[in-house]
Amino acid sequence: MRVAGQNRRIIGVVEGIQDSPADLDTKPAFWFPFEQGEYDSLFFVVRSPSVNPESLIPTVTVAVHAVDPELALDEIRTLQSRADSALAGRRFALWLFQSFAVLSLALAAAGIYGLLAYSVQQRHKELGIRAALGASRVDLWKMILCDGLKMASAGAFCCLLLAPLGGSFLRTFRYNVKAFDLLTIAGAPAVLLTVAILASLGPARSATRSDPAFALRQD
Repeated sequence: MRVAGQNRRIIGVVEGIQDSPADLDTKPAFWFPFEQGEYDSLFFVVRSPSVNPESLIPTVTVAVHAVDPELALDEIRTLQSRADSALAGRRFALWLFQSFAVLSLALAAAGIYGLLAYSVQQRHKELGIRAALGASRVDLWKMILCDGLKMASAGAFCCLLLAPLGGSFLRTFRYNVKAFDLLTIAGAPAVLLTVAILASLGPARSATRSDPAFALRQD
C-alpha cells in the first residue's frame, strides 16, 4: 500500500472496529508496522487483573524512565476513567431523559388524580343514589378504580405502540439498547396502570366516605 508517497506494508485488516467508547458505529481499519509510522505521541496499556491500576502508576513511570529517562509521560489514566470521560455527554443526555420521564410520570399521576377527582365530584349524586340503594363501599371503590383504569388503558396502549420507536431513538445514546426490549415494552404500561390505581385511591376514598344523604341533597 502506498501512503504519502511511501510504500507501507499492511499487517492486519479488520472489517469493523470502534475507535473510542463513544463510537456506536464500526468502520473498517488496517494496521501497518510501528516503525513505518510517524507519531507525535504514543499510548500503551498496562493490564492489572488483580491490582488496583492506580497503584501501578509509580511502577510504570519508573519502568518507562529506566528505558528512556527523557521520555515525558502525560495523561496517565485508567481505561475506566477514559471511558467515563468519553461517555460523559451521553450519560448526561440519559440523565435528562430519565429526569423528564420521572416528571412526565408525576404529571400523568397528577392529571389522572385531578380528572378522577373532578369526575367523582360531578357524580356525587349518582354515588349517593347507589349507596342509598344498597351499593357497598367496595362496590363504589371498584367502580371508581375501573374508571381510572379505563382512562389509563388508553395511555398504556399508546405505550405499547411508541415504546419500540423510543428504543430505536435511544440506541443513538447508549450501547446495547434494543428497539424491541420486551421488559421495557411490558414495564411502561405496567407502571402507568400502577400510577393510575394509586392516583385513583384518593378520589375513591373521598367518595366512599361522603354522606349519601348530603350527596342526594346537592343540586
